[in-house]
Amino acid sequence: MTTVAMGASMLPIALKIGADANFRAPMAIAVIGGLITSTLLSLFYVPVMFTYVDDAKRWVVRMFSRKPVVISLPRLRGRAGWGRSRAKSGRQRITGVVRCRAPCCPSVHGGG
Repeated sequence: MTTVAMGASMLPIALKIGADANFRAPMAIAVIGGLITSTLLSLFYVPVMFTYVDDAKRWVVRMFSRKPVVISLPRLRGRAGWGRSRAKSGRQRITGVVRCRAPCCPSVHGGG
């Protein structure tokens, strides 16, 4: 509302209507252009950039967080230790957190 009111009040000056209009017309055109630019930026550019930054934040969190890893292995039917249940895909899903077993830093990685 304030942008529309300001643009409407500057329009007569930009159209060179009124006293001393030749002197103030360039200023009015610049003000109207600034109002249009700031309105378009706040309506389109800021939400798009917010979405990009939010997606980047989620990607970084996903890349550096520890969450369970799903590994699909082919089911070996009839072999001991793999059970006899039959899945449609013929694969067994094993979930768990993959831990580093390197001796470099066991306190960080949980290895030893």
